Amino acid sequence: MDFDISEIKEEFEEIRKDVERIIYMCRRYGGKRDAEQGKVWFSEDLNELDERIKEYFENPESFDWNQGKCIGEDEE
Repeated sequence: MDFDISEIKEEFEEIRKDVERIIYMCRRYGGKRDAEQGKVWFSEDLNELDERIKEYFENPESFDWNQGKCIGEDEE
């Protein structure tokens, strides 16, 4: 069985990009940083994060990266 290493590298690169994007979404939607303790807590409801990840994979080209709230942003 022959492997085309360039195809494997391309697939790996795409997976790496997807993982980076998921990490970004986890940081953006998943919780808030406690500045005093340097800890991150996660919201009780991760449904929004789950929905955003599904939206990304359904249509990555038109995904809106500007929705949501970053960790550390104060709630009003």
